[in-house]
Amino acid sequence: LLLAGADSSVRPVPFNLDTADLELLVIDTCAPHRLVDGQYEARRRACENAARILGVGSLRDVGDLGAAVAALDDEGMASRVRHVVTENDRVTQFVKLLDTGQIREVGPLMNASHDSLRDDYEVTCPELDTAVDAARAAGALGARMTGGGFGGCAIALVDRDVRSKVATQVADSFQEAGFAHPEFYVVTPGPAALSVQWYDRAAASTTVSPRSACCRRGSRGIPTDRLASRQQLRRRSQENCRQGSQGHDRSRLFAQCGCS
Repeated sequence: LLLAGADSSVRPVPFNLDTADLELLVIDTCAPHRLVDGQYEARRRACENAARILGVGSLRDVGDLGAAVAALDDEGMASRVRHVVTENDRVTQFVKLLDTGQIREVGPLMNASHDSLRDDYEVTCPELDTAVDAARAAGALGARMTGGGFGGCAIALVDRDVRSKVATQVADSFQEAGFAHPEFYVVTPGPAALSVQWYDRAAASTTVSPRSACCRRGSRGIPTDRLASRQQLRRRSQENCRQGSQGHDRSRLFAQCGCS
């Protein structure tokens, strides 16, 4: 999804990995997020202060990056601005490539994003940097940290036939560095989670409006003149999800109906 903070708009962006024989490998570094010391808030505050000094409502409105950086006396603040402005540009480039089907070309943008998060925004950690460096060295098209940083996960865009090689090299690098063993997940973009509409029990003439296959099964057998309670419908949905109803993958069902 392309999220635009300026107008809160949301646009789906094509990201079909199968057509390019690619996989998105999630690397859980098992390093806990270290946000408790206020570093994340400090970066947000630096960006807000920089925008005020530069006379713009948001750093997305900075036109001349060189002039903006030169106008800031604080090198740390200038680095934060450089990251935000260049990252916004990378997002725009990334989306253009995906819109035109050039999914294999996005790797360098992922790499540049991580480098900027490491050097300018300074929100990575040794485990994240090690995971990214090892993934790149093993042949990943691109790799970067994801989320708020200071721990957590990295992602690597890999050819399907080198996934094991990348995971092995990352694990070996972690062992050499004395880090906890990382965990790996291959993920596939899919439809958004679906929801179930809950109605007031007193509305006897109103029935539940199911939204997914497992929720449809979960709502069967409930008399239309007696609305199922939230607990009843959730329990039925969970039971059917666990059975992998209608031959669907259970994890997909869980994701769609929110029963997990």
